[in-house]
Amino acid sequence: MEFADIIELEVSSNALVIKKIEDEINSIIRIGDKDIEELKIKRDAILYFTCFENLKNPIKPEFTIFLYLLNNQNIELVFESEKENLLREFEEYIKLILI
Repeated sequence: MEFADIIELEVSSNALVIKKIEDEINSIIRIGDKDIEELKIKRDAILYFTCFENLKNPIKPEFTIFLYLLNNQNIELVFESEKENLLREFEEYIKLILI
């Protein structure tokens, strides 16, 4: 599995494309109470992000990233996997893209 299958950086438009998938890493994208399949967002629209992890969850390790946008919208990205090490690597990958 490639991390770019879930989140990729479009260099030409300076945008992030985030996709909902169910694979080794399951992803959930929420805007408010609504789950969506795919999101394309300009990096300039992101004011800041926060990350909360629960990687020691015995049922399914997960981490959540909240994106806070210029237009006062908040986007919740939840990533789950039974493979804790893979999830840690993916978390670092996303943080590098967002910084």
